[in-house]
Amino acid sequence: MTNAVSIDSSIDELDGLGRSLDQIASLLEAGHQEEALSEMADGLDRAESHIAELVLEAESRQQLGDPRLIALKSDWLGRFERFFSLVERTRHQLDGEAELRLSRHRAADAYLKNQAS
Repeated sequence: MTNAVSIDSSIDELDGLGRSLDQIASLLEAGHQEEALSEMADGLDRAESHIAELVLEAESRQQLGDPRLIALKSDWLGRFERFFSLVERTRHQLDGEAELRLSRHRAADAYLKNQAS
């Protein structure tokens, strides 16, 4: 029974973490990039660690074929794909915004230098 309880609790933890990451993804999609991006990265790191522990535990007990783990794998593959794509898109957007701000600063600097001359 301990094996099932341990796997069940790991699956429950991952479900909770998944819901939390879904909420963070919604924040990213709503435009709250800077604050949500680091939360997403932390959550993805935690999820990866939990999944690795769960796989090792299931492997040691020869339970990798457990239907709950197969469903979990499918669910998290989809989540990781969505989250990584969202993070990449957000990062590109932030890079573009930073580049735009930098060019504005350069233009203002050039203007001020011309005015001073």
